[in-house]
Amino acid sequence: MRLLGFNRTGRELISRIKKNSRLPVITKAAHCRKFSANGEAFGIFWETDLLAASLYSLLYPAACARRGNTDFYRTPVILS
Repeated sequence: MRLLGFNRTGRELISRIKKNSRLPVITKAAHCRKFSANGEAFGIFWETDLLAASLYSLLYPAACARRGNTDFYRTPVILS
């Protein structure tokens, strides 16, 4: 599961999911390297997701926001 954002209630739920799930909860792109080694399917999914996010960023109206690989320097959004 890839986490993009959460609130206080979501934080508690994510904590329980991390403790009880066999599937990884991905909160930072850099953590995916250790999961990529677990199977080719995950690696394909992850590379496709990164490409999609980078392509999407090219559509931003502001030129300064059109940057690739934002997954590696943005953290999940925490709502209060």
